[in-house]
Amino acid sequence: MAYARHFTCDICGSPKKTTNNWFLVSKDSCITIYSFDAGNAKLKRFAILCGENCLQKYVSQNLDLLQTQPPQDSSINIGSAD
Repeated sequence: MAYARHFTCDICGSPKKTTNNWFLVSKDSCITIYSFDAGNAKLKRFAILCGENCLQKYVSQNLDLLQTQPPQDSSINIGSAD
């Protein structure tokens, strides 16, 4: 008999149903959002989120993952106009 994996939202604990629009979010040094995939959801490097509200909560709680410094690009000039 095959084992059925049940997924729950990492924010609110809601169980995954077949009609939900869920998301996966990488837990790396930046926040990357993916549509739900059961294969990837098994990996610990992804947060499982049940919808837009929990996605917004997750992003708010993890803003420290975002880079605090702007990217170093020659087309971006930060500082005085001199």
